[in-house]
Amino acid sequence: MKIKLRRLFEIESKLDGVNLGSVKLNYAFIKTKKQIKQHIQDARDSFTIPEGHNEFMSKVAAVIRDHLDDNGVPFTYRGVTYKVKESAIATLFEKISALEEEYSDVITEFNRISEEFEKLLDTKVEIHPMQIKLDDLPDGIDPSIIELLVDIGMLE
Repeated sequence: MKIKLRRLFEIESKLDGVNLGSVKLNYAFIKTKKQIKQHIQDARDSFTIPEGHNEFMSKVAAVIRDHLDDNGVPFTYRGVTYKVKESAIATLFEKISALEEEYSDVITEFNRISEEFEKLLDTKVEIHPMQIKLDDLPDGIDPSIIELLVDIGMLE
């Protein structure tokens, strides 16, 4: 079965804690889950944050943190909105722009790697789920688990 890597990331958190009620069913699920987790780990391993990016983000966070104010005005940076002192908006733009200029090579590399990772997420990977029958599932099983089993191709 081919499935987009992005979809595997979406269902990853649903894979833990699933109990299908019998050793045979749990074995089939665990074998399939291991394949999925391996594809996810391989994708994560292919994505390395460029040296200096964490330092850049820490410096930006420190600049913003210095100007936080619960009663302040909204200030958005990289999709996150903070409440900051209104008098600090110009200073924030100035300091963050200076940091972005200083770390421009790191930011460019991070953006390039992020674009590559986005493309990777749209590729399809092969998984070979162990098949189980719907009749073998215990009565009263949570419908979300049935949906998960369908999504990963385990139900015949």
